[in-house]
Amino acid sequence: MTTTITGAAGINRVADGADMPAGGVVQIVTGTTTTEAASTINGWVDTGLAIAITPTSTSSKILVIVSQPADGHRGDNEADVLVKIQSNHSGSYADLHTVVDDQRYMNTYQSGVFSSTRTTQIFNFNVLFSPSSTSSFTVKTQMRFRSNYGTDGDVTTQQGGHSSSITLMEIAG
Repeated sequence: MTTTITGAAGINRVADGADMPAGGVVQIVTGTTTTEAASTINGWVDTGLAIAITPTSTSSKILVIVSQPADGHRGDNEADVLVKIQSNHSGSYADLHTVVDDQRYMNTYQSGVFSSTRTTQIFNFNVLFSPSSTSSFTVKTQMRFRSNYGTDGDVTTQQGGHSSSITLMEIAG
């Protein structure tokens, strides 16, 4: 089955990429979740936000767009929340960008009073990558709570039914 995408100028392009000029959008898949995910561990855990895509060409690029609220709480000083994007396009899940604790990259941080610290943020970020594959794969987000003052604390996404979204756009190569 051939799907047609109509561009802004009314030009039709075949969605299998054959007639798509480089840089054109071949397909878009999007997913949302309002299911709360929480963790009290100091390591990376899935947030429940994930979506699969099957690229039409090995020369395509995938643009990942994420919007995800996250909340961190600690009953002491300092609360960090980190969120990252992973893909299993190469067989096993791997980071699509570097998240280094010391650089506080793509995270929120709050230093509070010694009785309670809370930090809340909506993470909005995107990543462009080349999977070099026409096999289906999944892109997901993970979260982590971190503190320099101990491992006790918690991190939550989609708290209270707030929505997180992920969009994957296949771009013709």
